Amino acid sequence: TEKNPALRQADGSYMAASYLTNWSLERLGRNGKTGDSSATVSAVKEAVERIKRAKNVGLVIVGDEVLLGKVSEENSKYAVEEFRKRGMPVVRIAVVRDNESEIAAEILRQSDACDMVISSGGVGPTHDDVTLKAVASAFHTVVEENVQ
Repeated sequence: TEKNPALRQADGSYMAASYLTNWSLERLGRNGKTGDSSATVSAVKEAVERIKRAKNVGLVIVGDEVLLGKVSEENSKYAVEEFRKRGMPVVRIAVVRDNESEIAAEILRQSDACDMVISSGGVGPTHDDVTLKAVASAFHTVVEENVQ
């Protein structure tokens, strides 16, 4: 395994993989794998820089089970504390149903008001987990499967 070139910073150090916005690049450097193109790596690096400049954050919590009281939502408390430590206030938290149009609308609403939007929930293997499709829909794109 070699260091992932998509994570290399200008000073030569490497940032954490959690900064990747394109997970198809997560395995770069493993077993001789290469990226799609240098343009893709550049786009990822540009996105990482935008994330570093973010001044505030919005959270979208997805799940009927949260709204029905079947599970306790604990991610937002942790996220608020961690972002506050980094000087990035969370300015909006919304809990939405497992409904593609509602998720897409909230993602768009927050992307207009916040520098960074993070979703939690709704990405599992069940039929009601439509978050990925909703985010793609919000930004007029499609989800593409990476077979790697």
